[in-house]
Amino acid sequence: MKHDVPIRLRGLTVEQLLAAVGDTSPVPAGGAVAALAGALGGALVTMAVSLGGHAVSQAEPAGLRDQAVALQNQLAALAEADVQAFGELIRARQLPLTDENLAAQRSEAVQKALRDATEVPLTIVAACADLLGVVAQAATLSRSAALSDLAVAAWVAYAGLRGAASTARVNLRDLQNPEYRSAAEARLNQLLKLGEAALADALTALNQRE
Repeated sequence: MKHDVPIRLRGLTVEQLLAAVGDTSPVPAGGAVAALAGALGGALVTMAVSLGGHAVSQAEPAGLRDQAVALQNQLAALAEADVQAFGELIRARQLPLTDENLAAQRSEAVQKALRDATEVPLTIVAACADLLGVVAQAATLSRSAALSDLAVAAWVAYAGLRGAASTARVNLRDLQNPEYRSAAEARLNQLLKLGEAALADALTALNQRE
């Protein structure tokens, strides 16, 4: 069943969420799934650090749980934001084209919606990069029983990062403002470098604990 308005993701069962993503409706789609992947990574980090530190550190890694929870919540909210932003883009593209004035209004609405639909995945990329940094810290302090969970957290956060980057790039191609497009592409490339470095740090820290 197609959705005329964006649906609310939080509150869905797992089966309902999978059905919503697998539906032929354009939302929720890649951007929301990327954010949810990151949110799941955040939940895994939250669990891992809540177990407390290993024998060397003893205590729960200071501050890491709060960071993981904050990023988990941010990414869950960004999944909803992506559904909303893409829904607005769809509506803008459906505006009438019966005369030149309406065509100009539609073009303006589409460009604004495209920019909003680009900003959300860019923010997802940034949040996933931050989460990878938290994984790297947690890997040095968490109990050995949680290391495999942190490895999964690293990879799903990275999947969220790369997936959101792909979504942002698709929207950037259709933006007509060259200044914004250039700045957004530079920002995206910088975030990807940070994410790649954080992933490498996380995997190195995990490998050193094995």
